[in-house]
Amino acid sequence: KAVVSTQSTGVREQERVKRTEKLLKEEHERGNSLLTRVKDLEVQNSSLRSQISEGALKRQSYLDNSYRKSAEIRELRGLVGDSFNSLAKDPAVDSSVLQHEAGKLDRSYRGRGSSPTRSSSPSRYSPRLRHTSPERPVRLLTSPKNTSTPIRR
Repeated sequence: KAVVSTQSTGVREQERVKRTEKLLKEEHERGNSLLTRVKDLEVQNSSLRSQISEGALKRQSYLDNSYRKSAEIRELRGLVGDSFNSLAKDPAVDSSVLQHEAGKLDRSYRGRGSSPTRSSSPSRYSPRLRHTSPERPVRLLTSPKNTSTPIRR
């Protein structure tokens, strides 16, 4: 009986060793699988960070270009406004021609997809005439900047 008991103990020991080896192998495979997953996620993380950086650079470039274009447009509006104001002061210039040209500029500006700040008002650059007496109209000239009060000349 002692021999049978020793054999069964040996068989049990072998089964225990096999189970342990199987568990160790499974743990090793799971560990390798997790390491591979971690590496994949690190690569994905790096790629996403790179995309975010590129996007931020593109947005900053767009904002810089937009700011420059906006400054150029403000400068051009100021120049056109100054030009119209100079023409409006000249008594030899027909105000109806000036109004017509200002209207063309406004239509051209609106045709580009933008609308002036106050589209219902007359052109920002054209003189607006208000008659205070039948003899002498008073010219009110708007400045190129957005102001609520026109410059009276």
